[in-house]
Amino acid sequence: MNYEIYEEKESFILYSSFYHLHFADLTNEEKGILIDCIFQYTLTGKTDFDVFERDRGLKVSFRSMIDAIDRNNVKWAESKERRSNGNKKAWAKRKLGDSRTIEMPNDSFITLKGNIANMPSTFDELKDRTGITNYEEIRNFVEYCNLHLWCEPLEVLKKGYEEIL
Repeated sequence: MNYEIYEEKESFILYSSFYHLHFADLTNEEKGILIDCIFQYTLTGKTDFDVFERDRGLKVSFRSMIDAIDRNNVKWAESKERRSNGNKKAWAKRKLGDSRTIEMPNDSFITLKGNIANMPSTFDELKDRTGITNYEEIRNFVEYCNLHLWCEPLEVLKKGYEEIL
């Protein structure tokens, strides 16, 4: 078991079904020993098995609860890794990335920001790919695309832009 999980995690799941399976028939002293060993295990990854030498039933209960806690912690670590990877991908997608400056016919420039592989490289290419010919409309469209950081193909951005008009 990877005990680094326990160092990161502030909690563990203790199921109510454990009570009927493991705690109901124990004395208060045995319950205290069992719960203390569970906390010791979740905090350090170790436990004092000498405590269980007197009562093998207590040891069996402890091991079955620890197996469940370990399974939950592995699931938690896997879920944490998936979320972390998903967040990294989302940030990479939203990251400003590259930019390209296109000279407009009226001696002005527009800057496209985002995924450079998807960006048109000339005014004529931008006009041909979008079908927009009005300069002001092109500037508005580029502003919309820059807001979305060109995360999508140009055709998808155009469709989204047309929906807001």
